[in-house]
Amino acid sequence: ATDVARIVFLAAQRRFTGGSHEMHAEVSDFRGVLAAVRARYPDFPETELLGCSVAIDGEIVNRPWLEPIGTDSEVIFVERIGAG
Repeated sequence: ATDVARIVFLAAQRRFTGGSHEMHAEVSDFRGVLAAVRARYPDFPETELLGCSVAIDGEIVNRPWLEPIGTDSEVIFVERIGAG
């Protein structure tokens, strides 16, 4: 087990990460995740991250801002499914 969260990107987002599909960062909440991604990949638009659904530890969360993110959590950006 690692002591950092694992952050996984969508295939479409990898153009902002130089092809990397994941990164690890010490974060405790979603705000920290955004900050860590932007620090590592300054060209990654925040709007691209905020336009996604977010799964934390395998569960899609509607309000990621309120969710604690543990040191061994996995945060996955998933394509938002349109209602319809």
